[in-house]
Amino acid sequence: MTLAATIFGMDERTLALSVSILGGVAFIAMLLAFAGVLQRMWESHVSWLSTQKQRFSPDPGNVKLQMGLIYAGVVLALFVVLIAIDNKFIALALWTLTLLVPGWLINNAWNKRIRKIDEQLPLTIMAMSNSVASGLTLVQSIERLAERAEEPIRTEYRIMANQWRAGSDVLTAITEAKGRLKLPNFNIFATTIAVNQTMGGNVVETMDRLAQSLEAIAEMQHEVYTSTAEGRQNLLFLGIAPVPMLLLMLAINYEGTLMLFTEPLGRGLMMTSIGFYMVGFLWARSIINADV
Repeated sequence: MTLAATIFGMDERTLALSVSILGGVAFIAMLLAFAGVLQRMWESHVSWLSTQKQRFSPDPGNVKLQMGLIYAGVVLALFVVLIAIDNKFIALALWTLTLLVPGWLINNAWNKRIRKIDEQLPLTIMAMSNSVASGLTLVQSIERLAERAEEPIRTEYRIMANQWRAGSDVLTAITEAKGRLKLPNFNIFATTIAVNQTMGGNVVETMDRLAQSLEAIAEMQHEVYTSTAEGRQNLLFLGIAPVPMLLLMLAINYEGTLMLFTEPLGRGLMMTSIGFYMVGFLWARSIINADV
């Protein structure tokens, strides 16, 4: 800094201030140059988060604020790992993993949710059948489930009820729920309702048979789930085992293990190992997660 101050004929404080101002101007110019790209990226992320939130609730709330908080968390995580970890390669690798956390959390919560909805579906169809048999219309029976059913399937019926209150017909609301849930059993339910509404027939008898069929399918799925419990435990161990193994290697031979992150050959071996690991993990997962 002293040499630069001498060359430009100014003291160090003035030079530092000038460099800071120029850096700020360059940063603002870069933002303006990429404003269109950043705007499209922001809109894409907000749209993605809005879609994900609507899968859980009829009212997703202030999605832009939530996305802004996620952005702030990601930037804060970058500063934390850069300050806490001396090796910048490891720091950036860990920070990159944090970018996957929001999507992983949402997908994990959604998978648990749809499994619960799948379990609740036969009972709600039977309740719908009883409501129709007592004199209510199909719409009224679904509105009753939107008020009385247990969560999380209650939210799905609330979304359907809100849609036809806004002007949609019952088939459109059920079809949109079918596309949102992507559950085979709910697809059967939606198709059955569509056929019954189009072709006519005894809707009570149809839903009774459907509920019984879905209960039988649920029993088969439970048997498969129970029989693959040990495999899922092994898969979980396979998923978390590399982390404690790496920590153990660092504790035993810190300098040697660190070469996996600092040397080109070590990085190549690490990336190759990660590739083989991901292939094996996904292969084992596809075997265990059998569809019924």
